[in-house]
Amino acid sequence: MAQTYDVKLQARVEELIKQCGSQAKASRILGWSDGVISQYRRSDYERGRVDEVEASLREYFRLQDEAAAQAQRAEPFQPVLDTYIPISVSEDIRKAIRFGQLKKGITILHGDAGIGKTMAAEKYLRDNPNTAVLITVTPLTGTVGNVMKLICRALHIPEGRSKLDMIIDLKERLYNTDKVLIIDEAQHLQVRALDEIRPLSEPHIDGKKGIGIVLIGNSEIYDRMEGRRQSCFAQLYSRKRLTRKYTTKQVTPEDIALLFPALEGKKRELNFLRGICQGRYGIRGGVNVYNNAVDAENIGIDMLTLQAREMGIGII
Repeated sequence: MAQTYDVKLQARVEELIKQCGSQAKASRILGWSDGVISQYRRSDYERGRVDEVEASLREYFRLQDEAAAQAQRAEPFQPVLDTYIPISVSEDIRKAIRFGQLKKGITILHGDAGIGKTMAAEKYLRDNPNTAVLITVTPLTGTVGNVMKLICRALHIPEGRSKLDMIIDLKERLYNTDKVLIIDEAQHLQVRALDEIRPLSEPHIDGKKGIGIVLIGNSEIYDRMEGRRQSCFAQLYSRKRLTRKYTTKQVTPEDIALLFPALEGKKRELNFLRGICQGRYGIRGGVNVYNNAVDAENIGIDMLTLQAREMGIGII
């Protein structure tokens, strides 16, 4: 029996492909192979069940429609989007990264979670795509081999080789380039990985200049160097050019005004959110509370308090 196709659903697939720029990209988003989507577009999917494909497509587009509707309802309340906002901490971090790039050596930027460190690093990369390299480390990727692979991938260098080959290629690619290597979540770097990365910031024996290395993360990386003064960190410690510590207490009223412009003139709400941002939950916590209130279409103090309580933050 011939299978039937939903013409309107096929039209939405065509729209998505135009938005993505290619069928391959749209297929990945939709969760189907390029071949299946190609056959579905031609109404020629004879080896499988069209109803299964269309059920999956309807689920995807239904979620997209709900998200779009929610965004439209939230627009008057100016939700805080996942974009860069030039608050004081983030701007200082951007300047510190520039210092590290110009002066070489190692720069350490550490502090509380959720205060804009990562946003600042990503903004710096967008502004300097040809001279900045950004990787993010996790507990899994903090080993020598994995860190080398991350850096190679960021520089479009073949990564499936020995560690020695990768570090030789990295040195050849980076020396005398004035690039800066930014490592986010650097507290996850293992000591051996730090030992391999550190020489990239030093002049080569043949006179070639090293690069700037910026380590960004929580204060564990700094405490391991400064607090206990472990001998394994001595080489890294001696090559510091700049260290900055950032805390949630540094969040200013001006920062809060930039983050939540829809609350202009509403002192209770702004002070409430500032209290969250200056506490253990940081700016990220304050933004989450506010955006949850936006979803409820009510950004008054009572709703903000309710949302904070439901998140486990309680009344600040």
